Amino acid sequence: MDKTFHSSNGKYVNHVSNNNEKIERQILRENSKQKDEENISTRTLKIIRNQLLNNDLSNIMHNNVTLVRKTIIDKKRKQYPIYPTSLNETYSN
Repeated sequence: MDKTFHSSNGKYVNHVSNNNEKIERQILRENSKQKDEENISTRTLKIIRNQLLNNDLSNIMHNNVTLVRKTIIDKKRKQYPIYPTSLNETYSN
């Protein structure tokens, strides 16, 4: 992993530069989220598999696929209302 140092107000801050794995993971994440918005009824893993087959993403590891899947599922959950946690919340809403 390449590290670069940027001077900010006389202090050195350690930043990790974007490597190919990180960029490919971001491409997979954004493309998958976009396809998920277009095809709501399609399963999440099917969308990810299609993106992996269609794009030449060679540095993607299993852990990255798991993170992308979690991101898509979290995005889907935001579309639905929050369930009440108590009986009082149920009657007040």
